[in-house]
Amino acid sequence: MRIYYTGERKNHQMVVAPAADPRAIKDGISADWVDDKGRPITFHIDFVGGMAEVSDTLGQYLIVTGAAKRTCLWLPKAFMKRAA
Repeated sequence: MRIYYTGERKNHQMVVAPAADPRAIKDGISADWVDDKGRPITFHIDFVGGMAEVSDTLGQYLIVTGAAKRTCLWLPKAFMKRAA
């Protein structure tokens, strides 16, 4: 899945651990987010030119939490809430 950084920088690195985030736990934890012992995995996401390629589950998590967006277009916030 292609996602876009919400900030102003074009090149940025983000570090996330979705399985350790209470916002992700309420929707269920993906098996891709934990190791074989059940511990959360930390993901390093490199945004180059404002864009990054991630797995679908990680991309959905980043979009829902507001850390990334689905499109590089500048859209009104009300529209983005309806689209998510």
